Amino acid sequence: MKFIMKAFVKNIIVSEKPYKRNSQTAPSFVVTDEKKIEKEKIA
Repeated sequence: MKFIMKAFVKNIIVSEKPYKRNSQTAPSFVVTDEKKIEKEKIA
């Protein structure tokens, strides 16, 4: 089972075809806090 899933997911991730638009983002990548843009531009 692990081999089948690995082969399936690897083909999707490594392929030349771009990811689908409007797909879900992993919760760890979602930015929820407010940013101080001017401060970050300088840094």
